[in-house]
Amino acid sequence: MKATSLKVLAIILGATCALTSCGDSGTAPKSASGDGFFQDPVPIGVKYDQPGFGMDYNGKFSGFDIDLAEFIARELKFAPDTFIQIPNDSNRASGLGKNYRMAIATYTISHVRKVGGDGEPPVDFVGPYLQTPAALLVRKNSRYAKKNPDLSGAKVCTLPGSTPADIKLPKDIIPVQGVVNYSDCVKDIQNEDADVMLTDALIEYGYADDSADYPGLAVEPTQYGQTYSYGVAVPHGEVAACQKLISVMENFLDSPNWDTYFTGEFEKVVRREPTKWKQKYKPLRSEVSGQSNCQ
Repeated sequence: MKATSLKVLAIILGATCALTSCGDSGTAPKSASGDGFFQDPVPIGVKYDQPGFGMDYNGKFSGFDIDLAEFIARELKFAPDTFIQIPNDSNRASGLGKNYRMAIATYTISHVRKVGGDGEPPVDFVGPYLQTPAALLVRKNSRYAKKNPDLSGAKVCTLPGSTPADIKLPKDIIPVQGVVNYSDCVKDIQNEDADVMLTDALIEYGYADDSADYPGLAVEPTQYGQTYSYGVAVPHGEVAACQKLISVMENFLDSPNWDTYFTGEFEKVVRREPTKWKQKYKPLRSEVSGQSNCQ
């Protein structure tokens, strides 16, 4: 797993915009060619507490999403040295074009997010760049440490604003309150304040496989949820920039870089599923044109 030194701008979303990417209206500049969108600096919103995807180690970021950001930067010739921490899932869309130019942050492509609603603006996605089923993160010694456990009466932690938060679960589950990010859920599981975390399997493997920092955790299959596809998010209406990113994404899936990044960040997943990991987690190039929405 490699780490890259970055100029870290830790911004709490909703704070005053102070980036050069913001105009007087607080939105990212548009250009017919999309060239202005990729002029330095290009702040990119990322996660900072998700092993395997986005981790901040004292100003050095690493993870699959960081690797992808650097690939995009090389292809479009801008400097990937301005990463913005996205503190939680509930306001990723509101920061687009204000706090960061694009978001690469385990952001699931969905129709609801494409059209906007509930106070959130519409988002244009480019992807998928990765796909993953839902799963449960549990303590290894708990009664939920088995395939498809019954969640009746369980204390279930989901992240507000995440896609799994909308999954229909048994009526008698006990929702865990007050969580802001996945690390909060993980701590609650370790402290027995939660029984399970329901979210994407790869996010959970990132924690469970980092046994030094998160010991005693296991990932179990679940009958709840579906397969989720991650995309790069850009502000709605940045058509030219979005279309350029489609070409880059197709190149990414065709290149050996995807395999290199995945095996580097999720080595234990590859070892557990040596014949299935690529089919399970890597999208097809042909899916990019179908799931992206450059409008």
